[in-house]
Amino acid sequence: DYIEKADPKAAIIELRNVIQIDPKHADARYQLGKLHLESGDMRAAFDELQRAATLDPQNLDAGVKVAEFYLMAKNKEESRNRLTKVLEVDPAYPDGLALLANLEIIDGNFEAAQKALDTVPAENGGTDRFYNIQGRLFAATEQFEESEKMFIKALEAGPEKISNYRTLLLFYQSRKMLDKADEIMNKIDSTFPDDIQAQLLKVNYYRTLKDNEKTVMAIRRLMEIQPEEEQYRLMLASFF
Repeated sequence: DYIEKADPKAAIIELRNVIQIDPKHADARYQLGKLHLESGDMRAAFDELQRAATLDPQNLDAGVKVAEFYLMAKNKEESRNRLTKVLEVDPAYPDGLALLANLEIIDGNFEAAQKALDTVPAENGGTDRFYNIQGRLFAATEQFEESEKMFIKALEAGPEKISNYRTLLLFYQSRKMLDKADEIMNKIDSTFPDDIQAQLLKVNYYRTLKDNEKTVMAIRRLMEIQPEEEQYRLMLASFF
């Protein structure tokens, strides 16, 4: 009830009460881990999700999230171990296959990455997430035209996500396709005019281009959106 009412603090208290009564209550630990993840408390999230995955191996989402934590910590071996347990339960689990494909791309195992993507059920494959992974794989194998098509499809599938714009922007920057990069930057600006992440993206983009005037404008926009934040005034001072 508290989660539905968007009261995570109260929900956390109740979940801790459950765990006090029953330390092996896997679902309570899973729900608690997700709440910590949403609040940005990564250490607490990892601890609870790890326990949830150990207590209930059928909780595939918990298992994948733990594997992702290990990958972020650059422990690829343990990430693979955790992921293997997930895919043993369900070899076609989409989140597990997505992480496996990413792992294989990182390790340069491109055929294995494609195999993982080909295993994704058809009803799950046409999403921005899998288009982005396929785009990364094409880019890694220098199939740049196909890579661009996949990143565009990802943006079309998830136009509400700034991450999809960022991926295509970085692709164009890396390929020195500055006209197209400018076009995407303008779309970001018009689609997310009051979004902090969008403005930070603008700052970094124009800094890379050494466009001082537009860099200053982007930083000043950050100051307008969050005038109480000192960090943006410091950013501007540092830039000057």
